[in-house]
Amino acid sequence: MGSSSTEFSLLDAPNEPQMFYYQDLEECAHYLFQQSDLVEHMEYVLMEVFDDSGDCIYHEMCAGHEWTKQQVSDNLDSCKNLY
Repeated sequence: MGSSSTEFSLLDAPNEPQMFYYQDLEECAHYLFQQSDLVEHMEYVLMEVFDDSGDCIYHEMCAGHEWTKQQVSDNLDSCKNLY
């Protein structure tokens, strides 16, 4: 699983460049679903978690909108190799 990075500067600290590392979401999902040690710890359904003030909390990958989009997608080819 390859990672990418890019350097950027914040407006309030232009002389302190920051490095941002990221990976492809689908590659990460494929990797995680292939790890047998994680099977009993994985959530397979959409979860919406809110704090006491009613704000949505994104604490796990299944709490985000991308998870919902993938689950309701008509494109089954994007999901066929996950399991």
